[in-house]
Amino acid sequence: MVCWVDSSQRFCRKHAFWFLLLSYVLFTLFGGLVLMAIEQPQENKLRAQVLELRENFLRDNYCAPESRLDTIIVKASFSANRNIAVLDAHRDDWSWDFISSMFFVINVLTVRGYGNSSLLSDEGKLFCIFYCLLGIPLTLFVLSCLSDLMLPILTHGPVRHLQTYWGLPYGRAVLLHASLFSLVLVILLFLLPATSLYYLEPEWSFLDTLFFCVVTLSTIGQGDYLLGKRRNKATKECMEFLTSCYLMAGIVAILTFQETATEVPQVQAVFRLFCGPQDREVKGTDGDEMVLREDDSGPRGAPVHSP
Repeated sequence: MVCWVDSSQRFCRKHAFWFLLLSYVLFTLFGGLVLMAIEQPQENKLRAQVLELRENFLRDNYCAPESRLDTIIVKASFSANRNIAVLDAHRDDWSWDFISSMFFVINVLTVRGYGNSSLLSDEGKLFCIFYCLLGIPLTLFVLSCLSDLMLPILTHGPVRHLQTYWGLPYGRAVLLHASLFSLVLVILLFLLPATSLYYLEPEWSFLDTLFFCVVTLSTIGQGDYLLGKRRNKATKECMEFLTSCYLMAGIVAILTFQETATEVPQVQAVFRLFCGPQDREVKGTDGDEMVLREDDSGPRGAPVHSP
C-alpha cells in the first residue's frame, strides 16, 4: 500500500504540468457551459422582444416597406456598435474627437478592448495594425519598468521592516506582506472605486460598478459598461480620462503584486511542482564570467558573492 502511494505521488509530480493543463482546459469548458446556460435564455428573450416590436410596427404602419425598415435597423445597430449616436440628435459629442481618440489608443495599447469605438476606414485599420505591433510591447515594457520601480517601496521595504522590527523570518514576512498587500489592493482598486461609481452612475447597481472595475483592470473590456454614456461631453471626457488613469495605475499595482506573490516560498513551491526548479537568475561578476544562481531563501535582487 505504501509503495503504491509513493509511486502515485511520483507519477503526479512527474506529470504535474499536464494535469495543470488538463485542469485549465476543463475550467474553460466549465465557464463556457455555465455562461451558455445562464445567458442563452436572456438572449432568446431579447430576440423575442425585438421581433415582437418589429411585427407590431409593421402591423401599425402597413405602408412601410419591410425591407427598408430592416435596412434602417441594421444601419442603426452598426452605428451603435461603434458608439456613433445616429438616433440621438441632441448629442453634441463625437466618437473620434481628440479625447475620444486618445481613449481608444489607451484601450488598444493596454489590450483592454472595450469595443466602444471601432475604426471605420481602411487607412485607420492599417495604421492601427503597425501602431499596435510597436505600441503594445512598448506599453507592457513601460508598465513593467514602473512595477520594478515600485518593488523596493511596496515590497522589499515592508518585508525588510517586518524582518528587522518584528523579528519574522523571511518566508513568514513575505507571506504576511503579500496577504496584506492583496487586501489593500482589493479595497483600493475594487471596493472603493465601485462604491464611488455607484453614486456617480445612478443607473448602475453596485454589482455593475464592481463588474466594471474588474473587467477594466483585467483588460477584458465590455462595450456596454462605459462611464458617462448619457452625460454631457465635458463630463464624459473627464470620466474617460479618469478611467485611463485608473487603468494604468491599477495595472502597475497588479504587476507589482504579482512580483510580490512570486517571492512567497509557498508560491515558489507551486511553480517548482508544475514547472520544475526554474527560479534562477543570471548574475554578472567582475569579469566576463556569468553565474547561474538558484535563490530560494531571500528576495530577488539580493547581492551574489562569487567565490
